[in-house]
Amino acid sequence: MNPIERIRAIYASFSKKQRRIADLLLRRENSVCFMSLKDLSMEASVTAVTIMNFVKKLGYQNFSEFKREYQSYIQSMISPRSVVREDSPYCEGKITPEAIERIRRSERQLLEESYAMIHDDHLISAVALIKQARTIYLVAKNLSEPVAATFQKRLAFLGLDSELLSLENLNILPRMLARANELDVFVVFSFPNYSQSIIDVGRCARQRGCTIICITDKSTSPMACYSDIVLLCQTASLVFYNSMTAPLSIINILATLLAMELKEKLDENRETYQALASFFDHSVVP
Repeated sequence: MNPIERIRAIYASFSKKQRRIADLLLRRENSVCFMSLKDLSMEASVTAVTIMNFVKKLGYQNFSEFKREYQSYIQSMISPRSVVREDSPYCEGKITPEAIERIRRSERQLLEESYAMIHDDHLISAVALIKQARTIYLVAKNLSEPVAATFQKRLAFLGLDSELLSLENLNILPRMLARANELDVFVVFSFPNYSQSIIDVGRCARQRGCTIICITDKSTSPMACYSDIVLLCQTASLVFYNSMTAPLSIINILATLLAMELKEKLDENRETYQALASFFDHSVVP
């Protein structure tokens, strides 16, 4: 049995505190499964020992084993690990005008649904935080990395300091995070299957007092509970599990709003930019 089935099978035998843990796990399964033992005990208002006894009652040797099994189950339910929906009827057949129109409608729908989920005040607040930040740390992995890289180029053009964190080298990552504090903003891209390393970076940023803006697909995603602002966007398309159409649009909206906010500063520095650009006018060195 998976962890959810085990909980439901023996729910009647739980003590009052154990039921509190079980209810939390069943109610917020998408996000709770990524919490540490300490965070989960605080969220359930029980001791760590109570949680240890709870997982042992479920048949697990320790909390780590339970957490691994629980994460595997939740991630398998969130989205299969393949990129393409193999069961999609659109994966078969010939390319026709009707098929092209269906794809266009799907892409438009991704944007429309995403725009409907994001409140204007969330965008305004996100822009204000990014504008005032000492450094903007961008956190992404796999398919969302190019989206974060594009946003970094937009921020550089606007004269804002940003850094795209590499999650490949875990020896260097702590040294990069050591510079972060309450003056900095983290923009985190998190989509299924949710990366544990991204969640760990978010937890670290929260512990260091940084502000976190999360661009994700649902309010119950694991990163949402660590974030100050959550910008939701739809990513499930006709064929692909994670389409980056909406996330790309969201970062373009943020960049455009930032450009509007920073226009006066950009105008003040225009002569300096033009003078420096003159050094690069010649594409061929004699």
